[in-house]
Amino acid sequence: MKRISQDDDDVNNDDGEEEDNNNNNNNKEERKKQLKRTTTTGRNQIASDSHLDLFALASHRSITPVFFEELGAPAPAGAAVKAATVTPTDDAKTNRIQIVTSKPRVLILHTGGTLGMRNDSFEEETATVGVMEGIVGHGALSSPKGGTSNNTSGLPSPMMSSQGGAVISGEEQVGAYQRRVKKGTGGNYDNKLGPRSLLTDILSAVPELSAFAKLRVRVLFNKDSCQIVPSDWVFIAKALHEAREEYDAFVLVHGTDTLAYTTSALSLMLANFGKPIIVTGSQLPLAMPRSDARQNLIDSVSCATAGFVPPFISVNEVAVCFGGKLMRGNRVRKVSATIYSAFSSPSFPDLAHLGVGIDFNPQLLLNVKDKEYAPRFKINPNVIRISIIPGCDPNKAYGDLYERGVRGIVLEAFGVGNMPNDEFWIPWLRVQRKKGLAVYLSSQCERGTLHPELYMAGSFALEMGVKGGPMMSPECAVVKLMLALANDDVDLTVPLAGEL
Repeated sequence: MKRISQDDDDVNNDDGEEEDNNNNNNNKEERKKQLKRTTTTGRNQIASDSHLDLFALASHRSITPVFFEELGAPAPAGAAVKAATVTPTDDAKTNRIQIVTSKPRVLILHTGGTLGMRNDSFEEETATVGVMEGIVGHGALSSPKGGTSNNTSGLPSPMMSSQGGAVISGEEQVGAYQRRVKKGTGGNYDNKLGPRSLLTDILSAVPELSAFAKLRVRVLFNKDSCQIVPSDWVFIAKALHEAREEYDAFVLVHGTDTLAYTTSALSLMLANFGKPIIVTGSQLPLAMPRSDARQNLIDSVSCATAGFVPPFISVNEVAVCFGGKLMRGNRVRKVSATIYSAFSSPSFPDLAHLGVGIDFNPQLLLNVKDKEYAPRFKINPNVIRISIIPGCDPNKAYGDLYERGVRGIVLEAFGVGNMPNDEFWIPWLRVQRKKGLAVYLSSQCERGTLHPELYMAGSFALEMGVKGGPMMSPECAVVKLMLALANDDVDLTVPLAGEL
């Protein structure tokens, strides 16, 4: 086997000989077929150390970036391929060219959320009396106080009684113990969490990650995502911007409650960033049995580094990797608080599905080539969402929003953008618009397009300056309106990052 190093100037040749290439044009089509058969191997297969194998015919030719262009694929990202020559074996079809690359550098940014929570910070042990009606509560675990267990992980075994008996049909024998979530402790975090301890915890629980990339961890903050505010989005965006040249890809760990807002904000603030920003989290903490955190981390790093292994598919956008799906960050919505598939992308197809392999939809990925990267860090947080409710008088429900400091509203209308044509909504909107309140018309539907001009009330709204365009998710519409209020170059009806 011939080894071509990208980290060293020398070319290691097993037989110590170098020959000129006399067959530059031989078997080009066969090489293309071989490369096409080399697909993304999936989340459970790990590249050995830092070696990236490309199967191609070696007709003792130079390996340069042109070599990859002829195969119809870009050279591996992150490092230039050095010119080198190799000597073919007698059987050219079995000759393998091994290109040694350095692992991609991936920065994991931690902001909090369930994934990094400690079990002892939110669990308590309770003794049951009589028959226990199954495990209840988010993250509930049993505790084998007595008896023996085959569990050697150091974690409590789920669904085991204090006498070692298993729960059958959700019932457990009298005298058993159970761990369940403490009331009022959801979202409690270890404020002393540091990057070294977090990286150690992650690699201890998911050692496979170190085979995908050179990992670094940075703890930006550590809090319940329901406490996230727009200034936190700016802080995260600036951290990503400052690390952009140092790392090849990024994984952001975030709580699920406001994840859709954060991913929408990052996608718009860092439009055309040009590198993968994969956002993930979990429904259960990493240390708990049956946690989805482990698989979500593996999937996220796999997607973040997909541009470094055949077929070299780079996810150069903000995307959410959760529950076996990769979704555009500004299209996701949280749809469940209890199942592992917590997020959905109702208005746009998934970018990839992760099963035994990674099934990308490359035609859906953003193409940021040759597009200018101009980050925006200014934001006006004085925006709210309002849903139109039948019979509601906005004068009573909301009053004079502009005088109370609100500068923009996302108005969630019916269907394609319809609203009541009565003495309430249209007059109220007209007064607020005259005072300077920005209004973006959205829909209470998850799918479809907006056509407010089809109805009289919708037409009146458009005439008074209410903006209405292609469908955006409510979370993304709120964030984009915040950006538009602070940046004159942001047009609500012109896409920045595939949000429309």
